[in-house]
Amino acid sequence: MIIHHGALEPSNHGQVISISNVLQCPAPSPYFVGREDILRKLSKIFSAPAVTLWGTNMDALKDFVRQNLKYSPIFLDASSGQALAKSVANMINKSALAQPDVLLVLQSADAPVDSEYLHTLPYAPVVVMTTQPSLTSSTSLVFHLPNDANQQVVHKLLHSIERVLNARKHVVTLVANGGTGKTQAVLKFVSENLSSFSNIWFFDASSNDTLTANFKDLGKTAGIGEDVKDVRDLLARINENWLCIFDNADDKNVYLKDYVPICNHGNVIITSRLSETSQMASPDCHIDLMDLTKESAMELLFSKAHKQNSNENQNWAFNIVEALGCHALAVSTAGAYIGATPTCTLENYLTYFNKKKKKILNYRMRSLDSYEKTVYSAFHLSFEKLSHRTQLFMQICAYLNSTAIPLRIFTQAADYTGSDTSASDVDPPIKAINFMKEFLSLFEDEDLWEDSVVEMCQLSLASYNAVEKCLDFHAVIQACAQETVECQEYVSQTAVLLLARATPLGNTNKEYQFRRQLLIHASHVWQANSLLTVYTKICLEKIFEDSGLWTNTGKLENEVLSVCRQVNGLEHPDTLRAMGNLAATYRALGKLEAAEKLEEEVLPLFKQALGDHHPDTLNAMANLASTYRALGKLEAAEKLEEEVLPLFKQALGDHHPDTLSAMGNLAATYQALGKLEAAEKLKEEVLPLRKQALGDHHPETLSAMGNLALTYRALGKLEAAEKLEEEVLPLCKQALGDHHPDTLSAMANLAATYQALGKLEAAEKLKEEVLPLRKQALGDHHPETLRAMANLAATYWALGKLEAAEKLEEEVLPLRKQALGDHHPDTLSAMGNLAATYQALGKLEAAEKLKEEVLPLRKQALGDHHPDTLNAMANLASTYRALGKLEAAEKLEEEVLLLFKQALGDHHPDTLNAMANLASTYRALGKLEAAEKLEEDVLPLCKQALGDHHPDTLNAMANLASTYWALGKLEAAEKLEEEVLPLRKQALGDHHPDTLNAMANLASTYRALGKLEAAEKLEEEVLPLFKQALADHHPDTLRAMANLAATYQALGKLEAAEKLKEEVLPLYKQALGDHHPDTLRAMANLAVTYHALGKLEAAEKLEEEVLPLRKQALGDHHPDTLRAMANLAATYWKLGKMDTAEKLEEELVLLKQVVTTDISEGSGINADHPMVSFPSLGSSKQRTSKQGSRMAIKTVVSKFLGKLRVK
Repeated sequence: MIIHHGALEPSNHGQVISISNVLQCPAPSPYFVGREDILRKLSKIFSAPAVTLWGTNMDALKDFVRQNLKYSPIFLDASSGQALAKSVANMINKSALAQPDVLLVLQSADAPVDSEYLHTLPYAPVVVMTTQPSLTSSTSLVFHLPNDANQQVVHKLLHSIERVLNARKHVVTLVANGGTGKTQAVLKFVSENLSSFSNIWFFDASSNDTLTANFKDLGKTAGIGEDVKDVRDLLARINENWLCIFDNADDKNVYLKDYVPICNHGNVIITSRLSETSQMASPDCHIDLMDLTKESAMELLFSKAHKQNSNENQNWAFNIVEALGCHALAVSTAGAYIGATPTCTLENYLTYFNKKKKKILNYRMRSLDSYEKTVYSAFHLSFEKLSHRTQLFMQICAYLNSTAIPLRIFTQAADYTGSDTSASDVDPPIKAINFMKEFLSLFEDEDLWEDSVVEMCQLSLASYNAVEKCLDFHAVIQACAQETVECQEYVSQTAVLLLARATPLGNTNKEYQFRRQLLIHASHVWQANSLLTVYTKICLEKIFEDSGLWTNTGKLENEVLSVCRQVNGLEHPDTLRAMGNLAATYRALGKLEAAEKLEEEVLPLFKQALGDHHPDTLNAMANLASTYRALGKLEAAEKLEEEVLPLFKQALGDHHPDTLSAMGNLAATYQALGKLEAAEKLKEEVLPLRKQALGDHHPETLSAMGNLALTYRALGKLEAAEKLEEEVLPLCKQALGDHHPDTLSAMANLAATYQALGKLEAAEKLKEEVLPLRKQALGDHHPETLRAMANLAATYWALGKLEAAEKLEEEVLPLRKQALGDHHPDTLSAMGNLAATYQALGKLEAAEKLKEEVLPLRKQALGDHHPDTLNAMANLASTYRALGKLEAAEKLEEEVLLLFKQALGDHHPDTLNAMANLASTYRALGKLEAAEKLEEDVLPLCKQALGDHHPDTLNAMANLASTYWALGKLEAAEKLEEEVLPLRKQALGDHHPDTLNAMANLASTYRALGKLEAAEKLEEEVLPLFKQALADHHPDTLRAMANLAATYQALGKLEAAEKLKEEVLPLYKQALGDHHPDTLRAMANLAVTYHALGKLEAAEKLEEEVLPLRKQALGDHHPDTLRAMANLAATYWKLGKMDTAEKLEEELVLLKQVVTTDISEGSGINADHPMVSFPSLGSSKQRTSKQGSRMAIKTVVSKFLGKLRVK
C-alpha cells in the first residue's frame, strides 16, 4: 500500500489529527504497461503552474517578485542542473517548504533553464527569471517586465502572472468500458507523483453504500462525525494540493456532486463507464481512455504469460492482441490463462478461445492485483443495467461485424413490407423469423432505436458516429455479448434476416451507397451462418457483386440456382434469372466458355417463357453479346447488340437505365471493332442521359464518363481523356470512397492516360498508389490487384526500369496462374508482358520461348481469329525479327495481317499496326520497296480512321520516313520528319518521349544529309530532355547519347565522340546487361571510334569480345553478327594480320548471301506490352549508331560494308 502523510488541525481541537492513513491508494499492478499518453496528460494537468519573467535587469526582476507577488518566494540558482540540485537540497534541509504560499523562483541570467528541471522540483508554483529574451523556452507562458514600466503596466503584468500561478481545482474524468485499465492508469500516475500532492484519498464510488462508508471512515478519523456533508466540507476547508480519487463511478444513481468537495483548490480524478460523467470535468480535463497500443498489449501479454519476446512469439502475440482488440483486461486474462494452462500456448490460444470462449472470458486471474473481475463479469456489470429491449438489440448486433453497424439496418428492416420467405424455400427458418418480428415489435416508436443507442453509449458498451449514424463495438465486448445469448442459433439467424430486409435491390446512388456500407456485415454473416432463405442469398449476392467479390457472388448464385431448379424446374423465370446471374459472374471471373454456354442455353428459354420483347429476354440477349465481345466474337456481339438496342428503347423507353446500358455495350463493341467515331458518338450520347436519369455522381454515370475517356484516349484525344478522367477520379472518391474498386480503376485509367501523354512519373506515382490500395481492399491475389501490378510493371518498362518491371512481372505470372489458371486471358497477358520485358532486356531466347508458349494457349482459349490471338502472333513475330529470324517473322506477320483484315476489317487500328509491323520486317529483309508500298498504304488509312494527329498516325509517318531513309530518299524522309515533329509537340507536348524520339530521328536524317551542325544542335537539345523525362539510364537516353557521339565523330570531334561512347557503354551494361543487343552495339560503336583514332589494339580487343557474344545471342547468320565479323576483319587487315583477316573474310563470303541490305531494328507499332506502344521508329532511334564504311579490304568486304554500314 502507498502511505501518504498529511495532517489536519480541526478548529475545535488543539491536537493535530492525521487523516492520511485512511482510504489509502492501492499500488498499481506490477504488470502495468503502456498508457504513456494518459500518464503524460495527467502530468500536464496536475503539474505546478510555471511562467517565465524576463527583463534586462535581474535586480529589478527580483524586486518585482518580492514586492508584488502574494507568495513566499524562495530564490534558487538555476544557472545549471548541478547548481539547481544544490539549491533545492539546501531549501529542503532548511524546511523552507513549510512556509505558506511558497513560490520557487529560478534565477538564470545567461543560460537556458532546461524544462526537464521543472519536473524534479517539489510541488509549488514556479517563476523562471532571465535577462535574455532568447532563453525563455522552458515554460509555455512568458512575460516581459520593461525597464520603464509604470504602475499601470506593473499592475497589468501582476494580474496576468497571478492568474496563472493561483491554484485552481482540477476535476479529471477518465471514461471507458470495464477492463480497459482506467484505475491502473490513475494508480500508476499517483505512484510516480507522490510529492505533488499533500494528501491522496481513494474512494470506491461504485455505489452510494460504498461511498458513504468511505466518507464515514474519513469522518471518524477526523473526529467530526459520520455525516457525508460534514466530511465533504472538511475536505473543502483543507487549503492544500490534495487529491481525491473516485473510482468506478458507474452507477447512474450515485450523484457525485454530493461527495466532491466544493472549493477552488484541491484535485479530483473520477473513473467511470458512464459517458455523462465527462460533464463534471474541468476545461480540457476529460480523458477518453482508448485501447492499449499493439506494442503495449504484446508486452502485457508476454509478462502475464511469462513468455520471452522472441521473433516467433511476436507473430503469435500480434494475432492474439489484434483479435482481442488490445483490450487490457482481456489481454491480461489471455496471458494469465496461457501461463497457467500447460496445453495452451501463444500459438494455439485463439483456437482455445474460440472453443472455450465463455470459460476464458470468465477466467479469474490469480495474481496480487486488486482487480478481481473477469472479462465477462466486468462486461456484465454494465450489460445488466441495460433495458431488456436494448439487451436484445446489443445481442443481435453481436452477430454482425463489430464496427460501422448502420442504425438504418434496423429501421429499414422494421419498415420492410415484403415476405421473408418464398416458394423456393424448402425449410424456411420460421422460429428465427418469429423471433425477429417479436424483437422489432419492441421498437414500434422509431425514437426507441436511438434511446437504446444512448443507453449502450452511456455505459461505454458502444460508441456512435453521429455523422454516419453507425454503432461500433469493441471485439471483446461483442464476444461477451454473444455469451449472454441463450439461443445463439435464433439470434444469429435474426441478424442475417434483418440484414436481408435492410438490403435495397435498386440501382439508385443512395441504394448503392448503402449496400457498400453493408459489405463488412454481409461478409461477416456469410462466413458465420448458413443462409437459410433464397432472399437472403440474393441480397448478399447483390452486396458482393457491387464490390467485385465475384467468387463469393458465384458461390451464392450457384446455391440459388440449385434451389430454383429443384423447386421450380428449369423453365421457371426465377431459375432462368439465376442462370443469367451466374453466367454474368462467370464472365467476370474470366470463365468465358462457361458463361457463353449458360447464356446460349438461357436465351431461348427466356424467349419461350416470357416472349421476345420482355425486359428479362432483352437482358439475356445483352449479356450474351457481352460474352461474345469478351471472347473476341465481335461481329456476333455487334449483331446482337444492334438488334437489342431498339427493342430496349421500344420496351422501356430511351432513358431507362437498361437502355443506356445497351447503348454503352454497343459502343464498347464498336470500339473493339475499331469503329472509334461510332463508339465516341454513342458514348457522348449516353453520358448526358445517365446524368439526367441517375444524377452526376451515380456510379453508372461515372462509369459512362470513364468509358468515354477510354475512347478519347484510343482516338488520340489525350487531353480530352485526361480532363475527363481527372474529373471522374475525385467524384469516384467522393461517391464511393478512396478504396472502392471503381475508384481504383479510375486512378488506373488516369495513370494510363498520363503514360500515353508521356507523363511517366505521374503515371508511376498514381500506379504505385493504386497497388497497395488494391492489396488492402482485395488481397494480394485478387485479379484486380494483379492487374495493378502488371500496369505498374508496364510503367516501369516505359521508364526504362526494366529490372523492376521484370521483377514485378515474374511475381505476377505465377500468382495469376494460381488465382485464375494457366489458360485465363489475364494469365496469358502476364506471359506476354514478361516476354516483352525479356525482349527489352535482350533475353531474346527467353522471350521467344514464352511467346511460343502463349500463342497456342491463346488459340486454345480464344480461337485462331480472336484479336488477342492475333496480337500474340504479332508479338512472336517481333521477337523472331529481333533474333534475326526474318523469314519466320515475315511468314507470321503476313498470316496475321490477313487474319486481322478478316476479323476486324481493313481499317481497324490493329489491322493497321499489323501492316506497319510487316513493313518493318520487309525493311529488315531489305525489301524496301515492299515496305515503302505498305507504309504508304497505312498512312492515309491511319489518317482516315484515327485522324491526322493521332499518335498511331504520327507513328505511321515516322515509319514511312524511316523507310525513305533506308532507301536513300533522305529529302523525303526529312520532309516527313519535319512534319511529324511539330505535330508530336502539339499532340503530346515538348517533353513526351515520342516527341523526343521524333527530334532524334530528324537529327539522324540531318546527319545523313550532311547537315551536321543542325544534327548536333538538335541532339544536344534532345539529350538533356531525355535525361529529364526518362532518367539517365533509360535505353532511349542512352541511344540519344550514342546518336550525339555519332554526330561528333562525323564532325571529326573524335575525342568528344570517344568520351561519350565510353560513358554510354557501362551505362548500357548496367541498364540492360552485358549481352543485350544494344550493349553489344555500343561496344561495336566504341570500337569504330577507337579505329578512327588509330587505337587499333583497343578496337581489336573490343571487336573480338563483340563477335562471339553476337553469335551466342543472335546466331551466326544475324545481320549484326555479320557486321561484327566485317568490322573485325577490317581491323585485322589494318593491323597487318592478313592471314587472320582472310580467314574471317572467307567465313563472311560463305554467309554474305544471307543479308542483302541494311537491317533496321524495331518492332513496328504493334503493342507488345500493355499500355506501352513499341515505337515504330526503333530503327530510327538506333540507325545513327551505324557508321559509314571505313575502308575496303577486298571486294566482298567492301560490298558487304557498303550495304550494312558498320555498327
